[in-house]
Amino acid sequence: MPRTRALTYWICEHDVNPVYNIRTRTRRKAIERRGEYSPEIYGPPRKVTAWFYDPFDLLAQCLGEGRGGWED
Repeated sequence: MPRTRALTYWICEHDVNPVYNIRTRTRRKAIERRGEYSPEIYGPPRKVTAWFYDPFDLLAQCLGEGRGGWED
């Protein structure tokens, strides 16, 4: 069965530590947040999509070994 549901969000990656990455639902909000903090230490916003079967599958992907490998 193919993964038919998608979770899409925007990410601005922190230059030093990925713990501080900005994640938002819209590109506009990512740009706003980046401006609120230090724009020089965050990359430009990029779209990320995670495909999953159901909410339990998404949770398993987040907690498993890959831990959100769709951001790479």
